[in-house]
Amino acid sequence: MTCCIASSAGAYAASDEHQQLSLILRQLDSLSRLAASRDASVIDPSARYSFDYPRLSADIDLMRQGIKGYLTPSRAQPRNPPELTGHYTRSSASQP
Repeated sequence: MTCCIASSAGAYAASDEHQQLSLILRQLDSLSRLAASRDASVIDPSARYSFDYPRLSADIDLMRQGIKGYLTPSRAQPRNPPELTGHYTRSSASQP
């Protein structure tokens, strides 16, 4: 009984985490669109400093990649093992 409760609590926590990370991805998409629209706008040439929107977009992309990588981890590719011969009998002439 305790095992079932712990198992369902763990599954709920994983599901909740997945939902939260999916929400963060949607928010990052919104931020990315805002940064892209702001980057496309005219920057005041007389301003001493300006915000680096391309760098912000690159950082948002890195965060998005990290979260997506966590949510869908890459699986090891199946390897191509050598084919088994299936012949395990030896003739008496081949024994030392």
